[in-house]
Amino acid sequence: DSDEDRDQDGLSDAAELYLTETKFDDQDSDDNGVEDGLEDPDMDTLNNFVEVEQGTNPLIKDTDEDGVDDNDETGLNPLDPDNDDDGVSDGLELDPPIDSGRGATDPNLFDSDGDGLSDGDEVLFGSDPNDVDTDDDFLLDGDDVEVSLLNWDADLDGIPDGIEQFYLNTSPEAD
Repeated sequence: DSDEDRDQDGLSDAAELYLTETKFDDQDSDDNGVEDGLEDPDMDTLNNFVEVEQGTNPLIKDTDEDGVDDNDETGLNPLDPDNDDDGVSDGLELDPPIDSGRGATDPNLFDSDGDGLSDGDEVLFGSDPNDVDTDDDFLLDGDDVEVSLLNWDADLDGIPDGIEQFYLNTSPEAD
């Protein structure tokens, strides 16, 4: 029976054999005074019992390898490295590289700033996933991709692209 727990340590015999690599007939496999179910071999502050319950690997700190330890994935699926499917791993959304010049984004939101461009596309194009109008031209980044995402005046006439497009009804694009 896969639910059987012969040593009564809170872990099924199957979990001990295949997941925690502990002895199914010894409550304290390593004889350190802590029952196997309460051990934390990967030192992520989640004991074996919790890891088996939530389906994470009790021997690996970061089961989905997204740069976020299993215990820090509160509100996230610890088995999915990119919870919002925007092309940026949860770890890079929560802790972007210092040299990227951008702040943390929400790993549960496809488009953290709501400008119509996914966080992944913003990283790819070099715009700011936390600023709806990266180049301050009065066009949302999602609307600005076809014009000039990182230049506030695509045709270099001194008038911001959004003003040209929405108020002057002229083309902000260079001829």
